[in-house]
Amino acid sequence: MACTALAFAAWVAHTQNADKPLAFDAASVKPTSGGRPDPTGGPGSQDPGRIHYPNLSLQYLLEIAYGLQSFQLAGPGWLDTERFDIDAVLPPETTREQFSQMLQNLLVGRFRIQSHRERRELPGYALVVARDGPKFHESAEPSGPPDAAGAPPRLVLGKDGFFVPLPRPGLFLQLAGLTGARETFRRSTMQDLANSLESQLQRPVTDATALPRHYDFTLTFATEGLFMGRGRLPVNPATLENPPDMATALRAELGLRLEPRKIQVEMLVIDHAEKTPTAN
Repeated sequence: MACTALAFAAWVAHTQNADKPLAFDAASVKPTSGGRPDPTGGPGSQDPGRIHYPNLSLQYLLEIAYGLQSFQLAGPGWLDTERFDIDAVLPPETTREQFSQMLQNLLVGRFRIQSHRERRELPGYALVVARDGPKFHESAEPSGPPDAAGAPPRLVLGKDGFFVPLPRPGLFLQLAGLTGARETFRRSTMQDLANSLESQLQRPVTDATALPRHYDFTLTFATEGLFMGRGRLPVNPATLENPPDMATALRAELGLRLEPRKIQVEMLVIDHAEKTPTAN
């Protein structure tokens, strides 16, 4: 009988722990004290056990937490004007998915957020093939296993002032001063390109190219009016004195174009949120 009672108690404790919302070991949320809005830390960074998010809007924090583009979030105007500092300690071995859930739970709790999901039709673009067809080639099949995890390889500066992209799948972004950027895609899909364009244009972009495979290509363009986030800064790239705008670059370099179109988008709508977070 005693063994049965102990087993039942252990089962109850396990169930309660499993149902407990994911949370940081410790977290501070308060109105900003100023400083550069440069979020650091978290899973996959050099400091995976903590985050330091200074001077960020609740809008941006929600975008990070829910993996949203800015056009996917609707709510009161102050979401993008009031700014906050967040410092938190993560449990050991926290994954990216667990971190996202922890940040969601923290924001919902401290700002007393009430929200719902809905679909809306927004102005955006369809990525389509231009009249002369695509100007890039399908990727070669990988010749070996993926690179082992560890310290990243040392970057080499090319003769054109750009770093030589690493020989691995994915996107390699480089910013050229204040005027231009270069993106190198390796074993990437057209959906990968559409996702990148969506981030830069802050408008929904859907892949309508009907090109289903993986490709290698490079896109060099002017950054004016685009949201670029952070990237590597080449030293004096000689090729970017007058970079083309995005529309020109897509057509001339890749044989693609953006066609204006209404796009159905899933939105997170903030019905209520408190301007002042609850005490730490």
